[in-house]
Amino acid sequence: MFVFGFWGKTVTKNLFLIFLCWGIVSISCIGEARCLLGEAVQQKQGLKASLPVYQDCALIENDDDAQYFLASLYQRGGDGVSPSTGKALLFYHLSAENGNARSQTELAKLLLKLDETSQGRQEIQSYLRKIQTALGQNESNPFKGELLHPYTLLLLAQENGKQKWYYPTKMTTSTEATALLKNYKVDPQKRAQALRDASSWKRKKMLEAAKEVFSPQEYQVFYQSIYPKEGRSDPFTRSQELEKLKKQIYQKYFDTQR
Repeated sequence: MFVFGFWGKTVTKNLFLIFLCWGIVSISCIGEARCLLGEAVQQKQGLKASLPVYQDCALIENDDDAQYFLASLYQRGGDGVSPSTGKALLFYHLSAENGNARSQTELAKLLLKLDETSQGRQEIQSYLRKIQTALGQNESNPFKGELLHPYTLLLLAQENGKQKWYYPTKMTTSTEATALLKNYKVDPQKRAQALRDASSWKRKKMLEAAKEVFSPQEYQVFYQSIYPKEGRSDPFTRSQELEKLKKQIYQKYFDTQR
């Protein structure tokens, strides 16, 4: 990290960016500054004081790295922060939904650990009740609060990053997930269901990405070419529409997310 003097004190390059954003009318810049501010506050006032800023970044900006940071913090506790399984589940869950491979791996490990005891299973059920109550009946929110099976999470985490070009987060992969899958014993029926669930999750993310970058009319054309009501999709048309989506995603997000 670059460090330089400012007003006689050491200020990080990240804090300088925050000052710059103050004079720029840009939502993306404000969002980036909000997330970078957490690190600046942590360095000056300590971790506990920076929690509200990290939480704003995680919840308002939907930043998967901030979500992962908070999840791991609440899982282990320390530095004046009390451990909380519920909060660790929440932030791992949000980050995993964004496609963060580390969070998908850690969430799978945490769920497997909790499933070993009756108390742990109760904590999972308690979390699910709370998150689904909080979400209510909001049909417009793509995050429905469902937890994927640990095996499904590991399948998604270990997938090659280049295949995740339509994810709402950086294209990452987890070698730890690959290693865990080799030793994961699951019956063939559950394995097949996990594969179907992984495919369904990726389809959901692709459609969410298409809605973000296409007009309503373009989205309908895309949807019908990828998932026709009758028969199989035409390979050439499907390939054209996928390339069009990829181009649109890169044009919109390359400078800020890729």
